[in-house]
This record gives sequence, C-alpha cells and structure tokens, in this order.
Amino acid sequence: MKYAAVPLTSLAICWLFLLSLPLALFSLSEPLFPWLNLDSAAAQFWYWLTVSGSAPWGVSTVLLVFAISFFILPRGSWLKMMFCTSLGLVLCLLLNEQLKLVFAESRPYIEWLSHQQHLDIKEFYSIDKYARRELLAQVLPGVSPLDMPISAQIQRHWQIETGFSFPSGHTIFAVTLTMCSSFFLLRHNNLWLPALLICWALLMGLSRMLLGMHWSVDVLTSTLLGGILSALTIYVGSHSYRRLEPWFNGAMSKG
Repeated sequence: MKYAAVPLTSLAICWLFLLSLPLALFSLSEPLFPWLNLDSAAAQFWYWLTVSGSAPWGVSTVLLVFAISFFILPRGSWLKMMFCTSLGLVLCLLLNEQLKLVFAESRPYIEWLSHQQHLDIKEFYSIDKYARRELLAQVLPGVSPLDMPISAQIQRHWQIETGFSFPSGHTIFAVTLTMCSSFFLLRHNNLWLPALLICWALLMGLSRMLLGMHWSVDVLTSTLLGGILSALTIYVGSHSYRRLEPWFNGAMSKG
C-alpha cells in the first residue's frame, strides 16, 4: 500500500514538534515540579487538561475525535481510522503497563513527599495501590500550604495515580491518538483538527510534568514510543483492515 508523502512528512514534523519541549527540558535537567502553585487557577487548567486523558474521561476524548472525524472523512477512511487508532490505543495501554512494572520508577510527587519526610518511598511502593491511597489520604492533609499549596482535586488525583512513573501513559495515549487519527485526516486535507490534537498532546505531556506525575524523561520517551507505535499501527492496521473491510462494510450496511 502506498501512502501519500505529504501526510507522512507532516506527521514527522508534528512528531518532532511534540518531542521538542520534553527534549529541551531533559537536556537542561530542568524539572517543572514543584514550580507551579497547585492551588491556583492555572493548576486547575492543567488538572482538567490531564483529566481529558485519564480513565474514564479518556474514552470520551477518543469518542469525540471519532465523532468529529465522522463529518470530515469518507466512510471507508473513517472506519479505517477508527480501526487503526483503536488498535494503537490498546497496544499503547498494554505497553505502558508492562514498562511501568519493568522500570518501577517513583513519581516526582512521591519523591517530594519523601524529601519532606512525609513517607518512605520503599515502604510506599511495597504496599498495594489501595493501601497507597489510604496512606496518601493520611499524609496529604499534613502537608503545610507554606511548603506546597495543593488543591483538593489534585490531592485526589495524586491518591488515584499511585503507580510508577515511567513511562507516561497519558502522553503515550495522547500522542498515539493524535498521530493515528491525524494521518487519515491529513490525507483528506483537514488541518484544523490535527493542529488542535497536536497542541492537546503537547500540553498533555506538559501537564503531567507540572502536576508532579512525571519526569521530563518519562514524557520524552513516551512521545518517542507513541510516534513509533503509531507508525507501526498505521502500517499493520491498514493492511489488516483490508481483510476486514468486507465485514465492516456489511455491518455498516445492516446498521
């Protein structure tokens, strides 16, 4: 199958753009946490942005992209986009879970709490996720606003996301959704939705660093993995879809 050169070139440029910010931060060894006041209006913006890639709201984000694309793409391209993007998202979630278990890196906010002597990192990660949530529920109210003001919403977000840091599942999710769907949108000369998704994916990685959930190396590597996974998914998924296309067309006809 031959792919149009323009979408591939545009996607490559977009991928480099997504890599630029975490690469710069990683090169400068410049952490973004705890730079932001986590009880500010700005923090609420970054919180709600990160929620758009969190379970279960991430599913709503995917469905929204699919729904908008329905009015942009021809039916065949739309079905192929949904198939390839869904395949890529399933694979990225599986890869994310496996890599977290392999590298077992602590999150920035956990290390900060440890440095403030609120908890012990080894003890924290030796207990299950439910016990971690209970421990954080006890610890976080004791954090002085003078040390770090933290809104109730972000405290709850910390209590939910108690797993390991590397890689960033939110970033892999955002990059994979963006790259896979944008490939098909760009082939049909749609620019505004890919541009919007690129900005969203870039800000998603930034939000994860600002909220203390990930290091710059997490976001950088996740952006790399998301781009590679998207390219493989587009290639393999498009070829696989050709075999399933009669079934999809039949299902749509019956519907």
